[in-house]
Amino acid sequence: MKIDCLTPEEMRLAVSGEWLDESVSCREDPVGVVIDSREDLQARCFLAIVGQRTDGHLWLTSAVEGGAVMLIIQKDHRDAVDPGIAESIPVLLVDDTRVALTRLAVAWRDRLDGVVVGITGSAGKTTTRRLVQSVCERHVEDLPGERGGGGCTASVKSYNNDIGVPLTILRARSDDRFLILEIGTNAPGEIAMLSSLARPDLVVITNAGRAHLEGLGTVEGVAREKASILEGLAENGLVVMPAASGPLREEVLARLGPNQSVCDFGAHEGGLQLSGRETIDATGAQRVTCSDGFEFRMRLPGTHNAMNALAAILVARALDITDARIGLGLAELASDPMRFSGEPIGDSGIMVYNDAYNANPDAVLAALETFGEVSGEAARRVLILGDMMELGDDASELHAEIGRAVLSLRRTTELSCAIFIGPLSANGARVALEARPDMVIVQLPVLNDALSDGLAGLIQSGDSVLIKGSRSQALERVVASLRTIRGTTISPDPQSV
Repeated sequence: MKIDCLTPEEMRLAVSGEWLDESVSCREDPVGVVIDSREDLQARCFLAIVGQRTDGHLWLTSAVEGGAVMLIIQKDHRDAVDPGIAESIPVLLVDDTRVALTRLAVAWRDRLDGVVVGITGSAGKTTTRRLVQSVCERHVEDLPGERGGGGCTASVKSYNNDIGVPLTILRARSDDRFLILEIGTNAPGEIAMLSSLARPDLVVITNAGRAHLEGLGTVEGVAREKASILEGLAENGLVVMPAASGPLREEVLARLGPNQSVCDFGAHEGGLQLSGRETIDATGAQRVTCSDGFEFRMRLPGTHNAMNALAAILVARALDITDARIGLGLAELASDPMRFSGEPIGDSGIMVYNDAYNANPDAVLAALETFGEVSGEAARRVLILGDMMELGDDASELHAEIGRAVLSLRRTTELSCAIFIGPLSANGARVALEARPDMVIVQLPVLNDALSDGLAGLIQSGDSVLIKGSRSQALERVVASLRTIRGTTISPDPQSV
């Protein structure tokens, strides 16, 4: 199966650009578009993005040395092109390379005949995307003929913004059966814009909760933004969403076209319900039963992931994928690193549940519930919780809510120690300490390497540890320290907040 791409002239027309030197032509047509000079650039077009941390125009020479056969740069950076490069490969000039990236994706989206699935939500969108991808890949692999194997392209990592979504579209092959896109937001209007670019045939909204409140204001604002994924939905498209009533359902129904439909799921309501769930090992792997009798296993832990699986099942069935293939796809998927991934630390008996990729209040509550389920055989249970970012004016109260949730967990689980890291998390530590002064509470204003080593020293053989916090805090450093069991211990002061 070939990897295909727009030709240089098609790129020029798509972005309304002009050649730095019209006499220079490509020695071979590009097979893709890349914005990172550290990636594989062989026979690819390098597009220089001006970002917050770096400027792609600084890496033009590196890109060409890496094998790039074409460059797209901004007109105001033409002086960054070495004369030797300008004479050897075509250089396309545009006003704004970020806009050009979107226009290239629009042009390439017109070439795609496969089904496009767009997935958004306050939590669970990456996991749901991976579940849908796993099922679709299993389906394609089992198809007879030459189209088996590579007929599904999906977002990588968390490529869900105005750069990641266009790049994912540009990675798709024209004969792909499925394109699975994760669509995120930080501010109003972003999802509508990305949906209009992606033009999905089917969309999933995992939930609309308390995330990105700093940019979206309220849960109602979050619901409005998530529902705007319908902006680009096909006229006869399908919406997969939670069954619970509330702002999200109201926003979706207000946008729903006459030929569009909704298929919903829920714990106790909806078209597909969760009727049974059993955790089957210490990693959190579970056996799940649906309301229609379909039973499957999955390696991902927790009720929240079972709900993500229900959404994936509805997507797969809408794509005419059999339950047998759905079950195989769901069972094969393992946790991504730092997304509640269980890791035993050597032969110490310590089990760490690393959920440090990111955090919002609802995600932390789900992690606490799941931790209570999977850590039943532990000698002690330890929580390491960091700040949750982008919560706006409600940040202090929402962190206090986490403190109350920790107390609730302690009533049902033998919780030995809770460590709160960051100035916002101090609100959770304060609430927990006021209610249970006998409980071991550690509050740290920041986490650095020395403190990370110290926290590792607090962990004892046989402990189960949950680590959860926003990406900016990089709490996975504690896991690195635990792997070597190094550093001196911090003497926890139960009265210290």
